[in-house]
Amino acid sequence: MELVSVIVPCYNAAVYLEAALKSITAQTYLEWEIVLVDDGSVDDTMAIGEAFRASLTEPERMQILTGSNQGTSMARNRGIRHAKGNYLLFLDGDDWLESKALETLVAAMERAPAIDFAFMGFRRWVQKKEKFKPYRFPLLLRNHVYSGKDFFMVYLRNKYMMMLACGLYRKDRISEWGLVFDKALIYGQDVGFQIEYLLRCRRVATCKYIGMTYRIHSASVTLNRSAEAIEKRKRNLGVLDFRQQIIMELHSPYAARLYEMVFINVFMESMGLEHKDYKRSTLPMAFQLWLTHPITARHVMKSNFRAWKNSFKPH
Repeated sequence: MELVSVIVPCYNAAVYLEAALKSITAQTYLEWEIVLVDDGSVDDTMAIGEAFRASLTEPERMQILTGSNQGTSMARNRGIRHAKGNYLLFLDGDDWLESKALETLVAAMERAPAIDFAFMGFRRWVQKKEKFKPYRFPLLLRNHVYSGKDFFMVYLRNKYMMMLACGLYRKDRISEWGLVFDKALIYGQDVGFQIEYLLRCRRVATCKYIGMTYRIHSASVTLNRSAEAIEKRKRNLGVLDFRQQIIMELHSPYAARLYEMVFINVFMESMGLEHKDYKRSTLPMAFQLWLTHPITARHVMKSNFRAWKNSFKPH
């Protein structure tokens, strides 16, 4: 059985960390290790991690790495370097896994030769309302094997179809391809890593299983719309354009165009940012995408239409 390293980066995650760690030790798949990477927390995160490790029957199955605050990307990269397993899963300290998550993903990885990635569905837990939100794309959850190139198009057409913790990655492939989480990115490091990885996959396996819960709470980075946060996210724009060139080179011009429509322009619109290179021709493409792929998130069309209208306004 392959060892799965569950990499858990955390910063001031004391409130939720124990639930995340318990969800790993409760897995039906028994060949796992925890790599907890504390990113310079100033709350009780470390104390909780140490106490949890001490409570394990085999405490050596949990590594705890400490250091100064350098950001989530650096924490994940450090976790990759220290991971002993060839299969990697990245779980944030405020989320959790269902009990058969690892069992399901490992079985999917071994479903056919040359599978480099396996993914499952997720649900959202809205902390404020204490309510679950179901998976947006139920038709995508089936036990199936795609070519890497075909799956990348599915990924682009269905933004937010999976969180980072929904997937199982091969450490040897990450090393072979020289992939890291980009420390320059303030926002969307997980999406960037996924895109770089999926572009190179030979085969991808999908699973009919909701195996991860993404916790939405007031401290979530994705909900931060402050002026400071928006200013930081502007620094991502050069990286987004560069990534579009990589997609064109490794996949196709059509995929690069789709990436512009679904990811770049929606990002610009959601942040309320001006995009001087915005192409109004993406509007017909948005409609075509919606008509031919009805499971695509409706917000993609709405956001593109709103951005298209705003592009006529003088800046």
